[in-house]
Amino acid sequence: MNHFLLPGDRIKFSNRKYGTHAMELLINQMLHKGASKATFQAKIFGGADMQNGLKNIGKLNADFARSFLKNEDIPIVAASLNGVHARRVRFWPGTGAAQQLKVPGMEMQADPLQIVRPSTRPRQRGAILFDDD
Repeated sequence: MNHFLLPGDRIKFSNRKYGTHAMELLINQMLHKGASKATFQAKIFGGADMQNGLKNIGKLNADFARSFLKNEDIPIVAASLNGVHARRVRFWPGTGAAQQLKVPGMEMQADPLQIVRPSTRPRQRGAILFDDD
């Protein structure tokens, strides 16, 4: 099982290296333990748009996963991607079974970033260090 979040708002080569590295570590460990790449299958989950205004990072992560698996000739046998809900995934490696639970109350936030603008009112200078009143 692997989890990654690619940085940035576009899939650039420099950003892809994080997902590629994570996937290659997983694949190499499986091969080292005796797995045959010819029998690999993938189930992919995630890619939700959890924060409005973050430029489709979830979709870009899902697109990266699909592209990587296609390039590695690893078939995707199940997928639950995109949307606006966080997911909790359980995986049983002995059977290959996976269960997805959508996390209640974790849907997209309407305004994740609020821009606070400085007041246009002139600031009053000075400080009271001791007040005898």
